[in-house]
Amino acid sequence: MAAIITNKLRIFNAQEFLQSINRSAPVWRAGQNYNLGDVIVNNENLFIALVAGTSAAEGTGPTPTSLSDGSTLVWKHQGLAVYNNLYMAIAKHTPWVNDANPPTPQDSIGYGYETKAESLAFKKINYADMTLAIPRINWTSGRVYTMYEHDSPEEIIPNGYVITETSNQYNVYKCINNQRFVDDATTGIAVASTVKPTTLSTTDFESTSDGYIWKYMYSIKLADALKFLTKDYIPIDTIIYMPTGVLNSTAQGVQWQVQTAAAQVANQIEHVKILENEIGNGLTGGIGYHSNINFSNAGSGGASTLSGNTATLVGVPNASLDYIGYHIIDLDNNENLEITGWVDNGGGNVTATVDIGTGSGFSGTGTNVIVAPGVTISGNGSGFSAYGLVSGGNKITEIVITAAGQNWTHVDNATIVTNHIPAFDSSGNPNVNACKIKPIISPDMGHGFDAIEELAGYYCMISMRLEYDEQASRLDDQSVNKTKVMFPVTGAEAQFRQIAIVADPQEATSGNPPATEELYRGPKHPDFNTTDESTFDVLTGSGKVLYVENRQPVARAVDQIEDIKVVFEF
Repeated sequence: MAAIITNKLRIFNAQEFLQSINRSAPVWRAGQNYNLGDVIVNNENLFIALVAGTSAAEGTGPTPTSLSDGSTLVWKHQGLAVYNNLYMAIAKHTPWVNDANPPTPQDSIGYGYETKAESLAFKKINYADMTLAIPRINWTSGRVYTMYEHDSPEEIIPNGYVITETSNQYNVYKCINNQRFVDDATTGIAVASTVKPTTLSTTDFESTSDGYIWKYMYSIKLADALKFLTKDYIPIDTIIYMPTGVLNSTAQGVQWQVQTAAAQVANQIEHVKILENEIGNGLTGGIGYHSNINFSNAGSGGASTLSGNTATLVGVPNASLDYIGYHIIDLDNNENLEITGWVDNGGGNVTATVDIGTGSGFSGTGTNVIVAPGVTISGNGSGFSAYGLVSGGNKITEIVITAAGQNWTHVDNATIVTNHIPAFDSSGNPNVNACKIKPIISPDMGHGFDAIEELAGYYCMISMRLEYDEQASRLDDQSVNKTKVMFPVTGAEAQFRQIAIVADPQEATSGNPPATEELYRGPKHPDFNTTDESTFDVLTGSGKVLYVENRQPVARAVDQIEDIKVVFEF
């Protein structure tokens, strides 16, 4: 049985991991006010308040068999709880066998025990300390970037986006096209990018002179840049809603505008790629096409006129050429009709007839008219219109889209057909002189609607800052308020060689409730297990070790800050 794990599942898992921290239920506390419907956890069980009130001033809280906590509150048992409380721990103040070459951590129960036993201090990882992320790809002149294609082996291409920096603003762009006809030769190829994208347009693509087309996706918020931006990764987000009062000019406001604009143009064909022909001889764009004819004097009051199924054209160069099968495009009125008759009246004057199908033909009011090879696409969408731009070498070097259409999810056939260059020869084989094209369908909700999904945000970054001695103030076992140094900055313990992420450690207090405070001391802390100070300590050996990193020694000091970043790839 053939099967794959898609990027969407990886993204789903990353998002669920991130959101699990955001929806952790609080732990039952004595003397706490609760509302009807409040959810709490107590000793690995989940409860919901059936009435409003204040919990008992003392005691251990509700149990599955005793749903009152000794007050007027009544709880309903909802089953076993998942705390989802994550802590970053520093550990191992004693040397490795070789401090310059730390050993590789082991994924074993015993190694987990050792890591927890060697821990010095714990700091809670909050939702604000986490973000989804993607690898950092700085725009660099001379690099070939991969363009978006809806049917590529991976829907999301890791090399298909860039980050740029302008005046301390970090902008992210998605590559829509990387193709350029370098000269009048027969080859159109993916080329290196040499012009940095700069537009911050929330609606339009940016076409640069090197042949690239870019879509501005978002700018990294300054706070996120300071906290999460590294040389290897950048933060990424999709805005679910816009809070009241957020200015449109902010990074968040601009991204919201990008998303909103994208949703209005979903399932469109916004780019058509020109391919190498069927026999693989490097011929791209076809050969032998007649040059485009541009009129600025057509329409009402002009020398050339468009009306119904007839176009009277004045000042046509090379009017004797066969333009049957080409299209007349009225850009002002978005009318694109195939030429079925072409009569050279002499003196550059032409009478052309067009196929109007079931429509009424030209309205006759346009003043910007082009005669060019037309693009025909069949599939499940509608409303698409485009033409071929013919340049040096009488080949098509660009497909100009005049209407992107709607509701496209697949294309059955796409051709450029003219009377003298049909798509197929007399034997039914692809015509080697014809331009071969591939329409590119936008994502479900348009380019820029969901940056996380479009750019493969299946990485999760945790960013923690250890500031100086990290003091904590709270009541001790005798209800005396104390302030304690939680992260050692003096003595033998003022260094660490190991970083760990631990889920759901427990307090060393009576009953060993789940740890919920911001800071705790670990077993190797010099003040661990001090009399009447169990509220400051974790229970030795508690918690699940999710991540271990062994490194060279890091010496701590009273005036020092350590920034620690951990990235999970799902």
